[in-house]
Amino acid sequence: MKAKVINTVEVKEVGTINMENISSTDGQLTVHIPVISASKELEALLDRLQADFMAKHPEVSELDVCFDVNVIYSFGGYVTGINSDFVLDIYVWKDGNEDIVEEYDEIPLYVGEEGAKQIKQVIWNALGKMLMSI
Repeated sequence: MKAKVINTVEVKEVGTINMENISSTDGQLTVHIPVISASKELEALLDRLQADFMAKHPEVSELDVCFDVNVIYSFGGYVTGINSDFVLDIYVWKDGNEDIVEEYDEIPLYVGEEGAKQIKQVIWNALGKMLMSI
């Protein structure tokens, strides 16, 4: 399910990336971002997604809303229809009941040239450390 209220998000600083939770499939790297370290721009996006989630699930208390944020980096080209190497895939669910969940996927993430270099460098360094112990 795509968020209809969110078209794009400009993020200058993504936040701290957890390199222990990286997956790679079909020319893409998926990187998990802890919500507690999100930038102001990402927090604003999460606030809008939480509002959308709670409108769809009014029985859920604000304190019971959980997020799982992933940045997907396409190193083989852009995701179809999105002019960015990076997209966000965000799951919002009720704590203790993962049957109440909404997925907001393929949200374009524009980090600018310097931000893209920083994210790629962090990924590169962590992969080198993880794979080659360097």
